[in-house]
Amino acid sequence: MLLIDLVLSLFIAKTMFFAIGVFRSRRIGSLSLPSNALTVSVVIPARNEEDNLAACLDSLIKQQVDHCEFIIVNDRSSDDTQRIIDAFIEKDSRIKSIQMTEERSGNLRGKPGAIHAGIIESSGDIILMTDADCTFPKGWIQQVKQYYGDETVAMVAGFTTIRAQSAFQHMQDMEWLMNHTLASAGVALGMPLGCFGNNLSIRASVYKEIGGYPGIPFSVTEDLLLLQKVSNSGYKIQYPINAANAVSTMPCIDWESFVSQQHRWVRGSDAL
Repeated sequence: MLLIDLVLSLFIAKTMFFAIGVFRSRRIGSLSLPSNALTVSVVIPARNEEDNLAACLDSLIKQQVDHCEFIIVNDRSSDDTQRIIDAFIEKDSRIKSIQMTEERSGNLRGKPGAIHAGIIESSGDIILMTDADCTFPKGWIQQVKQYYGDETVAMVAGFTTIRAQSAFQHMQDMEWLMNHTLASAGVALGMPLGCFGNNLSIRASVYKEIGGYPGIPFSVTEDLLLLQKVSNSGYKIQYPINAANAVSTMPCIDWESFVSQQHRWVRGSDAL
């Protein structure tokens, strides 16, 4: 009985602790600060994304924000990814294309290398990273910029929702919401437990100062390592609970891909 009481007390204490973090994150989500002078570079790695990229770019060019560029990194695609990028470049001069033709090694193999290639070609004060299967609310970039109106903020993480129709997909959406909420509370409490790289931004000056992805060991959860590198370097991070800066992504199509996704996240966390 004593053990049960102890476990219950710890559970209640943990719940209250994270509830405080959620409350702080919701307060951050309501902040609105002037940030018009800041420029933004959106970096999107894309490898064989012909099925998703058009919807992503169509959503992106609807962003009505000044001083912004969209850098799409074609990472050795063998499908029509580049043709789609070229078509959108003709529609919107803010879109730029980088084509990677060689496989990388070391810290910059895989997705981190593609993101870094986009970042080193960027010119924005803020680097906003997302994925080619995401779509965005119209005020997404402007909302993210506002958090950087606080000059002490070095990184901002945002929520991701799942475009769900079936019960299986709604289950994934609920899991993402739970994971984001815990991660957001953790950051608010000074414990960077996690984040998602499809809605993550960082000041370009901070990325350069901490060494960026070249200075981080390779991981399938490169976003978490970057978050923790920023935190360990003493910089301020915000992870607001705010639908205005949440992006939407595609669900896993079946249980096999869902289990593979979970396994990838666990492997990345275990490697820390």
